Amino acid sequence: MQRLFGYIPFLLLLGQAFQGEATFKNVNLTNNAYNGLLIAINPEVPEDPSLVEKIKDMITEASQILFTATHKRAYFGNVTILVPKTWTNDSYTSARALGYDVADVLIANPNPMYGDNPYTLQYGQCGDPGSYIHLTPNYLNDSSVVTDYGPRGKAFVHEWAHLRWGVFDEAPTDGNDPFYWDSKQKVQATKCPLGLDGEFVFYDDQGNHRGCNNIYNGLPEDGCVFVPYDTQNTNVSLMSHQFIDEVVEFCDDADPNSQSSVNSHNTEAPNEQNRLCGMRSVWSIMRSSVDFNGTNLPNDAISDVTPTFNVTRARPFEKFVLVLDVSGSMSGTRLADMKTAAKLFVTQYLPNGTKVGIVEFDTTAAIVHDLVEIDNAREELANDIDQLYVKSSTCIGCGINMGLTVLGQDGESTAGGHIIVLSDGGENRSPYVQDTRDDVFATIHSQSFTVSQPDYYSGTVLVDSTIGNNTVFTFAYASGGDPLVFLYSPTNEKYCPPKLPAAECVGYATDDYNTITFQIPGTAAVGEWIYNVTTAYYSANVDVIVTSMAANRENPPMVVESGMSQVDASNSEPIVVYATVSIGYAPVIEADVEATITAPSGKTFLLTLLDTGSAPDVRKYDGVYSRYFLEFVETGRYSVQVKVTGLGNGTSTTYHGIRSAAAYNPGYVQSDGTIVPNPNGPAATGNDNKLTTSDLDPFTRVVSPGGFSYSGVTYDPTVDEIAPGKVIDLAVEQVDNQDLSRGVRLTFSAPGSDYDLGTARAYEIRYSYNSPIELTNNFEEGILVTKHMVSEGDILSPKSAGNQETMIVELIAVPDNREAISVWFALRTYDDSDNASPLSNTAMMNVFIAPYVVPTTVAATEPATEPVTEPTTKQETSPETTTAQLITTTTTTTAITKTVGKSETQKELEIFQIITVVLAALCLILVCGLTATCVLKCRLDKQRKKFQSRIEDRLEMGATAKNGSSGNDYQGFMRPELKVGVGYPNSSYSK
Repeated sequence: MQRLFGYIPFLLLLGQAFQGEATFKNVNLTNNAYNGLLIAINPEVPEDPSLVEKIKDMITEASQILFTATHKRAYFGNVTILVPKTWTNDSYTSARALGYDVADVLIANPNPMYGDNPYTLQYGQCGDPGSYIHLTPNYLNDSSVVTDYGPRGKAFVHEWAHLRWGVFDEAPTDGNDPFYWDSKQKVQATKCPLGLDGEFVFYDDQGNHRGCNNIYNGLPEDGCVFVPYDTQNTNVSLMSHQFIDEVVEFCDDADPNSQSSVNSHNTEAPNEQNRLCGMRSVWSIMRSSVDFNGTNLPNDAISDVTPTFNVTRARPFEKFVLVLDVSGSMSGTRLADMKTAAKLFVTQYLPNGTKVGIVEFDTTAAIVHDLVEIDNAREELANDIDQLYVKSSTCIGCGINMGLTVLGQDGESTAGGHIIVLSDGGENRSPYVQDTRDDVFATIHSQSFTVSQPDYYSGTVLVDSTIGNNTVFTFAYASGGDPLVFLYSPTNEKYCPPKLPAAECVGYATDDYNTITFQIPGTAAVGEWIYNVTTAYYSANVDVIVTSMAANRENPPMVVESGMSQVDASNSEPIVVYATVSIGYAPVIEADVEATITAPSGKTFLLTLLDTGSAPDVRKYDGVYSRYFLEFVETGRYSVQVKVTGLGNGTSTTYHGIRSAAAYNPGYVQSDGTIVPNPNGPAATGNDNKLTTSDLDPFTRVVSPGGFSYSGVTYDPTVDEIAPGKVIDLAVEQVDNQDLSRGVRLTFSAPGSDYDLGTARAYEIRYSYNSPIELTNNFEEGILVTKHMVSEGDILSPKSAGNQETMIVELIAVPDNREAISVWFALRTYDDSDNASPLSNTAMMNVFIAPYVVPTTVAATEPATEPVTEPTTKQETSPETTTAQLITTTTTTTAITKTVGKSETQKELEIFQIITVVLAALCLILVCGLTATCVLKCRLDKQRKKFQSRIEDRLEMGATAKNGSSGNDYQGFMRPELKVGVGYPNSSYSK
């Protein structure tokens, strides 16, 4: 059953019962074995028994690699492979009905963004599990993919780490820089660890290769890639370059007893793991997961890690049980609304061939109708629903358990069956919902247009080109309302009520069970459909439901899926509400996405979900929109509804280009220096990471992830105990690579006062020239950015949550013994109560003190060495000093001059000045009789001016004020200890 819209005017739980392997949440690691892994083959994939064997081979290989990579802590145990119901092989078990939509691994046709590149849909924060792994049939059948991504088992373990432990790539994916300057001013490839050796190679479009040329910033030019040596001295990391033969483990933290860290986690690489996980290693995230946090310790007694497989065929029909609340709290309009919704479901939405049963519950539960095929039972089921009446207390768990009983009445497994619970959520008798959650997995789908005024109401529905078949407009109303509904197509064709036929009408509605239904023949016209609702005698509350299917099988429809980070909350930690918007596998970006959250009392909150790459959103423009919700004004059940709107005119676009995925093998370098390119090409399909806009028709979609229960302390806006959210998209670049005096540009998304709600008070921004670890571990010792150092933006007046911040910052205390340095930035956000956010991600850039001169072509990487740690200066503050005072601190001491040690250039200048004076005196004495001496004096004078200009340029950043400001002013916005001669270990400018 396919639906784009559906509405139930209260709680609707649409669940899928399972037995151990129906969802990723039920993949358990017990006694070192993962049991319950579900791999599902898409129904569009033609029958191919060899594909099943390839899956078995891959998982068997992966199991041994996983056991090694986790240091004998985990392997794959019981695995279920779900084949489509159209596959005919008699060896497949037919009694199972596990759902494709809840599989952990999908075998499906290629995502155009990735081609045959294996990838994981992952939109949670660091440590949050992903949604699914996507592999293509060609990936499993084509032997050449082993050349591209390494052995399938290793690539699967790479993706499993994404899915299970919520870690990220250490290679340069998702638009991250492939090269960077490390803290010792060595150009490195983005990788983990530093001990992976190789060369920098440029490939052109024809696959020809050469050494790389450096560009203005000293990094290799576009088109250069890191090509590893064919023999390595390290065995990590599977999240970086899993295709390398020696690589079989994950990067871990540096051994404190070791003098070298070249084979440990690389904290400086600009990759997703460092950005999203605070520079923590992959293994540190794994150790903190439920899998390994004190459990499943290394087990040397395990010798056989071969998985067991169960191949099952999807059941050719669906099973549903309606579980209806008839407790006392459902009296009045709630019962009437529930009856209307339930009758609509059985009479309009269940396709022929579906089995359905009905259960009622109050203090206990009873069967209203046994499981039956829907084909000839629609009217009978609707009449049974009409006979329901309110009774006593509320035991939702009783109803769910009875629903499970009905699901099994046909002798088939309950796995894959659906239970729909309609209730106001106010349970007061055990067993409760949480007591039955091991048996039912809940989701919700709903949409509502409510008519609350008499006489006349008009509404619109957008039908876009991706849908149109089997389009149904349904208007449900309570008894006595008797509304009249007229429907108009985009071409102004008129559809009329059954009671008022007219010659100009092209179609008529049916009116059964207080439900007016318009079935649009053929494919509905694209554009804006208008409905007008009138009522002559009584006020009518009308729920409008619109459903439609894909316009054709070749072009997938636009689909919206929504969810929440948790369904049971008991503390003040926020819930993340998210929605994914896509056409097929292609994300839809720049849509308007709003979530309406309704509290138990009926109070509503409107959240605008964003796809900006700011927390809780992980990646910009991936089609995943999210936002925090923390306004828990009361305990009880909250419902969530998400509406997605595309405005058309190019405002909604699709993204093409690879994101996070397994690393592609560009080739290797032999021991004699010969470069052997990958015969399949130097880059993976779609590996351009470019944004390609594709105009979409105006559209609307409404879905619901259901709701959540809250039982903790209620939200009090007058008590500010909630800190601003963490900034995860901080980035930095030099304003002008030829002129450092113009500063550096910081960009990030503004958090709120409470997570991403409201407006914060101030930013504390610091930076370091030494290393990112030093900055994050000792943030207070970094160089503080004061308001006087900011020429654009305002650190003391943040923008409201979600807006883009841009700040241009002047650098001070720049080391003067190098022409190029690395600088790392991080920030904290403070609210009015001085609650501090977590430290942001660390942003790194290279600063060029003098204009860069392009050197000769380079090919090989610099040897992996330890980062150099330079001495730092500490910001001294008293305990009473507040953050605002710290940020605005100024001093009024004398102007900075660099007098500690004269540079060679300064010495040369003094010599020239002395010689000039002497020569001038001789000329006066000899009355300029010696012409040659005067000529020499003129030349020396010209040389003096040249050196003087050089010195003024070099000393401008650290000594005198710029742009007309005084030296006192410049001294005023430096940290107190960075006065004359302090913070400059070597003041000589070598030339």
